Amino acid sequence: MAHSNRQRLKADLYLLTTAAIWGSGFVAQRAAMDDLGPISFTGVRFFLGWLCIQPFVRRIPLADRRSTVHRWPTIGLGTILLTGSVLQQIGIQWTTASKAGFLTSIYVILTPILASFWSHKIATKTWLGAIAVLAGMYFLSVNNFSMQLGDALVTLGACMWAGQVLLLDYLAKKVPAVLLASRQFLLVAVFCTTYGIIFEPQSSTAWINAAPSVLYSGVFAIGAAFTLQAIAQVHAPPSDAAIIMSTEALFAAFCGYLLLGEVLNQRELFGCALVLFGIVVSQLRWRRNIK
Repeated sequence: MAHSNRQRLKADLYLLTTAAIWGSGFVAQRAAMDDLGPISFTGVRFFLGWLCIQPFVRRIPLADRRSTVHRWPTIGLGTILLTGSVLQQIGIQWTTASKAGFLTSIYVILTPILASFWSHKIATKTWLGAIAVLAGMYFLSVNNFSMQLGDALVTLGACMWAGQVLLLDYLAKKVPAVLLASRQFLLVAVFCTTYGIIFEPQSSTAWINAAPSVLYSGVFAIGAAFTLQAIAQVHAPPSDAAIIMSTEALFAAFCGYLLLGEVLNQRELFGCALVLFGIVVSQLRWRRNIK
């Protein structure tokens, strides 16, 4: 029992570290937009992430790596990741790292709602959380009943993450998780890098200036954080993992303030609090009526 508790505590620490890396990663994503095109940046950071996990991919049996049984669902999964990543990166040009972190985190509550379309009942706690999240989004991003373009694009990206979680849940039972990640990362890297070279202006000076942001985002936010998450979720219950990972938004806000000087007004802070509250409520385990 003690050994199990230690494993769970270690898993929770890994997840908290992952959340911190991803939260601070929003700062790197925002900072890079001062020098690079959003699609080029996305392509290179996913290529770096793909390189980072290749040692783990090489441990997978060759027959599994060469298998094409689940080719099209995997391509679909990569396409969803591609769409979500591009929407988020384009949107972050016109919003702050702090707000992007909170808006992206709503995928935690969107996932069970989307799952209901496959005959999954939506729990009462999810509805309560969803109401709080919607109210939070209103205070965070909506003024005079209109939403900022950057916030809207990041929110659409969060919808993509929710869809990816559902398809990943299906495929992870059939294909090794690291192999799925490798294929997704490579698809995003190839498409975005090709598009960026053709359609976005390139400058060696810009890439040198953005190098710290690119390296952090690719090596740590994509490569290292994914590895930590994959290791941790072997021992962490899904509900615990979701709550811990939602702190990504808090790290994004803290790092945005510390590194970029971003300051949220009282209305936006209230919205952030409602979003976080809604996510936590939706993941708590209730003993009686709310399940």
